[in-house]
Amino acid sequence: MDHKGGGGSQSDAAVRAQLVTLKQFIAGSGTPRDIESETRRFHDAVDRAFSLALDAPAVVGETSTARGRAVADGARAILLDEVLLPYNRLLGQEKRSDATAGFGVLARGAFLRWVHVQSRVPREQVDDVLAVFYQLLDVIEANRTIARRQWATSRFVWLPLQLAMRPEAHDSQEELDALVAKATGQTFSEGNSVSYLVNEQFQYELSRTIRAAQHFHVLWIHDFRGYDDRGNPDEMSFRHVLRSYFAAMTARV
Repeated sequence: MDHKGGGGSQSDAAVRAQLVTLKQFIAGSGTPRDIESETRRFHDAVDRAFSLALDAPAVVGETSTARGRAVADGARAILLDEVLLPYNRLLGQEKRSDATAGFGVLARGAFLRWVHVQSRVPREQVDDVLAVFYQLLDVIEANRTIARRQWATSRFVWLPLQLAMRPEAHDSQEELDALVAKATGQTFSEGNSVSYLVNEQFQYELSRTIRAAQHFHVLWIHDFRGYDDRGNPDEMSFRHVLRSYFAAMTARV
């Protein structure tokens, strides 16, 4: 719920309107609506959907079956590996065709193989199970569409990993380490140092570290074009080149 435009009363009013909508959503049901409880509600519904596809007569009310939960777990693992993580690896890139459809094709193939080879789903129920999985792919794409509209650019769209992971699947350090390793394709190593930097302090801290550098300065950022979208010199880039880099090099000379 970031400010849009140049700020001022109109921008503030838009943010307040979003906060009111969120407040009404949280208070509307009379039950907890924090991220964890919403995630659990979502996955309980996924379990129930697969249970209805497999054991409809045995499903009563909001319950699910052991077979339904097992197939749901298999679907979640494939959605994480074939759709969510591959799409999120493109964070920061401008995507010519911003959609999850291509990843969804690979996920369909992987799930179909899993259903036939590992899940032991009866042949006469395969189509119903696949229909539930295809609906999950549609849910993910719907989330991407909403996020794309909110950010107004494909660079910043991030698909929540909660769409394929229950809270207990990432509530320990070991599980988080394994998730980072899976996402990066590299073994997670201990001893890394991470410092949190408030966004509003970034420009100041960047200038300070450039001026403090004695041998070389390493900056890891996805974009430093020097020009804005209209082709005009970017003011913040100009300031850093002049007052940070040139100032630091002049001082060293």
